[in-house]
Parts: sequence; C-alpha cells; structure tokens
Amino acid sequence: MSDSFEFENDLNPIDPSDAYIDSDGDGLTNFEEQKNRTDPRNPDSDGDGLSDGQEIDLGTDPNNEDTDGDGLTDGEEIELGTDPNNKETDGDGVPDGEEVENGSDPNDPNDRGDIDNSDPTFIQKSRKKDVNSNELIYQFSPTSSPGIKDMLTIEYHLTYPSLVTAMIYSYQGDNVKTLINTEFQNEGKNVVVWIGRDDSDNFVEDGIYIYIIRKLSTLDSNVSTSITGEIIVDNEPPEAKIELIKVNTTQYGDYSFIGTASDEHIDHYNIELLHGETVIKDIQFNNTSVKEDHLGVMNLKSFIINKQHSYVGLSVQDLAGNITRIHRPLVKSTLSNIVKINIDSRPLEFTLIFYTFFWTLIKLTTTIYSGS
Repeated sequence: MSDSFEFENDLNPIDPSDAYIDSDGDGLTNFEEQKNRTDPRNPDSDGDGLSDGQEIDLGTDPNNEDTDGDGLTDGEEIELGTDPNNKETDGDGVPDGEEVENGSDPNDPNDRGDIDNSDPTFIQKSRKKDVNSNELIYQFSPTSSPGIKDMLTIEYHLTYPSLVTAMIYSYQGDNVKTLINTEFQNEGKNVVVWIGRDDSDNFVEDGIYIYIIRKLSTLDSNVSTSITGEIIVDNEPPEAKIELIKVNTTQYGDYSFIGTASDEHIDHYNIELLHGETVIKDIQFNNTSVKEDHLGVMNLKSFIINKQHSYVGLSVQDLAGNITRIHRPLVKSTLSNIVKINIDSRPLEFTLIFYTFFWTLIKLTTTIYSGS
C-alpha cells in the first residue's frame, strides 16, 4: 500500500502486516480497499446499505449507491429482488425505479404500470419532483380566501391541433371533476381552470388531488401525450400568535417579536407596526414556520408610540392563499425607553442640571468673597 494511503487512513506505513487486516469489517482487507478506492474505515463507502465486500461479490460499484442508474439504491434492489446491475430487471422497457414509483412490479414483464397516465387507479402516491421534472404542484383555497388563490389556472402547450381531455382525480384515483371532455384546441398555449368543485358542483374537501391533461393530435392519431401533477386544496388558515415583545437594545431601539407563524405549507409572514389601520413598517420572512419562538427583530426607535392608535401586527400567508392577521396595541409606557421624545429630552435634562450647578457655584463664590 502507498504511504499516502496509509497516512490518510491512520494506518502504519512501516508495518507491512496491516495490508492484510480488515480494519472496518466489511470483508475487504486494507490492501483491497486501496485497490477499489473504498474507505478502509467505513464498511459501506457509498452508503447504499450494502457493505463494500458485498458489492465486490455482486459486481456492483462500492463507490456508487445506484450502480445501474435506475433510481433505486443497490441496497434497495437487493431487498426488492431486482438486479442492481440492470436498470430494467424484467426487460419491459420501464426502469426499475420508475416501476416502484408507479406501483408496478419491476420483476414482472407483463406489469408495466400506467406509463402514459391513462389509468388513474395507478396514481397511489406522490411522485418525486426534481429540477428536470415537468410535473408541478399547485396549491389553492377555493372557499376560505375570496379573491386570493380561490381558483386554479393550469397552463399547458399544444405542439399540434389536438383533442384535449382534462380530468381531476382524488389521490386514491377516483374521478372528481371533468374539466375538458375531448375538446378540439389549436396549437400553442392553452389554459384550464378549476374552482375546486366536483362534478356534483360541491366544493371538494381539503387534500391532495391529481390532474391529468391528455392531448391527442388531430394530425396524427398515433401522437398522444399527457401531462400530470398534484393539486393541494387547502382552506385551513395559518396559525398566528404574538406572545411577547421584548427589548434587545434600549439604546438602538431593537425589539424582538416572540410568537408563532406556522402552517404546513407556509409561504411567508410579516411582522408589522401600524398606526390605526395603516401599516407604516413591516419586515417579511419567507418559507419559514416558527412555533412559539423568535419571529424577528424590528427597530422602533424613530417612531412615536400613540397610546390609542399604535399596534404591532403579524400576518401569515400560506401557499394556498390563506391569510391570518392579528394585531395587539402598544402603549407608550411599554416602549418609553425608546420613544424619540424621551431620548431627545436627555440633553435638556443634562443642561438644566449643569446650569443649576453653575449658578450654585457662582452664589457660593460671591458669598465667600463678600464675607472676606
């Protein structure tokens, strides 16, 4: 073994016998670990659930958690009985990882799943989303926030004039709403709108729904495509609470807001200073839920606190458009140590003290001289 390999892995470069020791108990000697570029101190170098020795025996790459690139780790393949060196174990043209995601059997060539999204009963769970995915998750609140995300607009593009069908399904695969039923549409950008009602014109319950838009070209009946994605219907308002406002720095006027701004699908929250109904200062915090903790810091030094008309507020909005707003009054006594008028009065107080001392000194001097 090279001296550098031994130094890097806390081995003894002057002891030849440690080449034949299995330091991490993975079935490979230190010499074999160097040969395979694995970590002699980690029995599972790539973290896929298989030891380095097992991977060498299986012919998989001990430095790559997914040797065949099918979306399943080598360890998952062994658990499922699929071939970690073959991305399509059953040879049906669908990668093992995609079959597992779609709910089909990666070991059965006759079970390819719903690869064209034509059968909603195959939609059993949330699809993985990545940067290259064209599937989108939409969120809206059809009943709880009028005028704010109370309807859903889905845009899609047609390459050819097509017959279009757009459907909404429940997460379990039941038909909920037919939005478009085999309608001719020209190529280009098109939209479909859902207001959150089912085919019986009732508002649907909160939960996850699936949309599928199928497009059949009128120029070539062999060209059929579809797009799909998830819709989250959420009419539950976020949680908002101000528990405490405490001084950080009296000199600079920084105050901490302590409370709760929480939602499963939070978008943002704002801490606010209001005079009456008017927000005169606010600070926004994005994509963060806070539970009974530090919401943020606001500087109030330059503001005069009016006992009857000054408030601090908290506004929390989720991705579906639900908004919760609360406010609580501020009283001058609470913030007197940072109110501008009090800070500005200190030089005047100092001046009065100085002049009092000065005149007292003059009187005392006059008395002394008069007595002498």
